[in-house]
Amino acid sequence: MFDQNLCLEALSALVGAPVKLYGQYKSCHPDCTIADHQMLDIKTLHKFTLLSNEDGETAPFRYSNDAVCFRDFCGRKQNIQVPEETTAEQLMPQLKATFHLPSDDVQVLSSKTKCQVYNINPTDGPYYIVGKEMFVDESQFFDPPYDYDLTNINDNGKTFYRGGEEYRRPCGWYRYAVKVLGKYEDGDRWLGVGEPQYRLNSASGEWPVSYHGTSEQGLGGILPGEYRPGPGAVHGRGVYSSPDIRVGTNYAKSFSHNGKTYKIVLQNRVNPETRKIIPASQTNDVGDYWLIPEGNIMRNSIRPYGLLLSEV
Repeated sequence: MFDQNLCLEALSALVGAPVKLYGQYKSCHPDCTIADHQMLDIKTLHKFTLLSNEDGETAPFRYSNDAVCFRDFCGRKQNIQVPEETTAEQLMPQLKATFHLPSDDVQVLSSKTKCQVYNINPTDGPYYIVGKEMFVDESQFFDPPYDYDLTNINDNGKTFYRGGEEYRRPCGWYRYAVKVLGKYEDGDRWLGVGEPQYRLNSASGEWPVSYHGTSEQGLGGILPGEYRPGPGAVHGRGVYSSPDIRVGTNYAKSFSHNGKTYKIVLQNRVNPETRKIIPASQTNDVGDYWLIPEGNIMRNSIRPYGLLLSEV
């Protein structure tokens, strides 16, 4: 059963800012303006959770004379001169003027930490300009008909396939589906649309399934492309996920709701043409890692389509 408040708490944990229902907020505050950078949709979810060189550029983020690249999730970006030991607060007036931000309800995120930053370090760029509170249109974001309860399911003796590869279903988790149908220019075959939701075999043209942990620890582990530790030091920069839910669980972010603690993992489809497989034997982990190398357009390479929640 769809739990609206639980999903909002999960999204808040993912993006690091309170997430509220757009319609409910506007009905209570009809004169309040909500800026584009405060709206959470599949594109901004993708960027929040898979902070990466989204447009496929390979140029370094630090430019001459300490110019730092700032972006918002609407696609705008600007190089701004940043003197040494500049704080985000000191830079805020210039950022607001540059990006035409209508209010003070903004924060600066680093691609390395994915949380609010205070001191601007050019080597930690790019930086992202986002709202201190976010809003979601429930009817356009969630897709309850595709929710799936696997909390009490055991797949022993059954083998599923997606994208021509074994699909290890997230048994023990509840999937809240994200509305992705019709959101990508190349159609919906990557998701296996047109086939029954419960099926053992692959559909033509679909992509295999991966899992992505979202904790701060995970930023240095299963997502080491932008960060210091993890197998990325050996296998390359980019975005990491795994076809094994156990790997994602190790890096899952936790949050509390109604006195209970939950973990959250993203369920994705991965383009096999841009994926690099790193066997578990090379990572000393319980499952393989899948790497989308830096320089690829991430929207064409890895696509979240479900929020997986598990009570701890």
